[in-house]
Amino acid sequence: MEARLRVGASSNIGIYMLQPYIRRYKELGVGPEVDEVKAANPTVARHLSDGELDVAIMEWWHDLPGFHAQAWRNEPVVLIVPPGHPLARRTDIDRDTLSNMALIGGEPGTGTGRLLATYFGEHGPFPTVSMQLGSTEAVKQAVKVGLGASLVLESSVREEVQNGSLVAIPVSEPGLSKELMVIYPNGMTAGLYHLNLVQRITLGEHPTSSVQ
Repeated sequence: MEARLRVGASSNIGIYMLQPYIRRYKELGVGPEVDEVKAANPTVARHLSDGELDVAIMEWWHDLPGFHAQAWRNEPVVLIVPPGHPLARRTDIDRDTLSNMALIGGEPGTGTGRLLATYFGEHGPFPTVSMQLGSTEAVKQAVKVGLGASLVLESSVREEVQNGSLVAIPVSEPGLSKELMVIYPNGMTAGLYHLNLVQRITLGEHPTSSVQ
């Protein structure tokens, strides 16, 4: 059976960030075909730990023996509102204002709750959740029609910001961001094509035909 490279990505990464890297890897034609799995972060983590994936790109990772986690990119988290919202002209959103807002929640298991707990501290105050939706796409549609505001990864709303259907407001210093990770089994470094894909993603390098 022909070898295939099994790549998992948490939903937001797989939909909004990973595709250009996969395309460039495929265009070089030096490695096996890629099977890509997009799923909720906990599902991707389970598939990876069960040996069903070769590489995973995730919004969070609990360190497990036998795996290597490599930082990929620090992705800003922004507040999105519709044009005409009272906050739409703000150049940033401060901690106090954000803590008093009711926000639309997105896909469970992305790690945003833990991120906010760290950002606001042990005792808060914290934003409340006005409604819980199942995906970033659902959140964006809800915000567009004026059902509220939400926190999302900046890359997930670039198209909407460009066409003017949403406004993305950065969080003021020290800011709010997620460190996205590439995770693979420790022994994977012996696999040429696995390593090439990781280099393509984390370093922006084209896969090479040999490993020094």
